[in-house]
Amino acid sequence: MPELINIATGRQARPLELDKIAAVFSIAGEPQESAADRETLVLLKRFSGNPAVEKARAEFERAREI
Repeated sequence: MPELINIATGRQARPLELDKIAAVFSIAGEPQESAADRETLVLLKRFSGNPAVEKARAEFERAREI
């Protein structure tokens, strides 16, 4: 997850998707949780190709199914 570390430390620009995710999480309820899930997947897919991110995406999708 070096990309996320670089974003957190300011070495890399913060993607606009992070602000969208924060806005989605600020609202409670089932429809918003679904929206948050979709936005999280969009963010994870943005960094696809990175083995650590792919692992995180797979774990996230498994958790969603449960």
